[in-house]
Amino acid sequence: SKTTLMETLWNRLEAWIDRHANIMLDDLNEAASEDAFAPIEKAMGVELEEDFKAFYRIRNGQFEESEEGIFDTEVLLSLEAIIKEWQKWRTKFDEGEFWDLESEPENGIRLEWWNPYWLPLTSNGAGSHFFMDFAPTFEGNMGQIIRMDHDSPKRMLVASSFREWMEKYVNALEAGRYTYSEEWGGIVAKHKVN
Repeated sequence: SKTTLMETLWNRLEAWIDRHANIMLDDLNEAASEDAFAPIEKAMGVELEEDFKAFYRIRNGQFEESEEGIFDTEVLLSLEAIIKEWQKWRTKFDEGEFWDLESEPENGIRLEWWNPYWLPLTSNGAGSHFFMDFAPTFEGNMGQIIRMDHDSPKRMLVASSFREWMEKYVNALEAGRYTYSEEWGGIVAKHKVN
């Protein structure tokens, strides 16, 4: 059977980790079970895209207890951790914590501080995330990837899709723009270290 795009991406990602940060290979979970997608879809009332599912069918992100992140020092969340993290945000949202807060979004992203249709994909453990955005403005793309740094009002558009986001990252790894740093807590952009 021919290798799918997501298998190829995982192969490249794991090959890079094996060469530069092989201690972190142990942090990767096995494949996600098929029924692990449903709680997310049900809670958010969305359908997860095929690329995202294909990616998680190979590996279900990182262990929740991981001290080090494979995504620019952030942990790539498992499906179970994604829903937990989303619920934390949802609770704050429901309690009105963000009512009077406006963000400074790039084109294609809504003005809210946080939106219930933003699904966290990574976490630094302190409120910074990459989100998959299921509520873009008309200029945006459904499922686009956006960036939120803790306490910053800026909301950056990082990629138009999950696939593009992952491809960009793996390309950047292979181009030598990242390194492993125990001190920084995982795989980190070289420009931050120097």
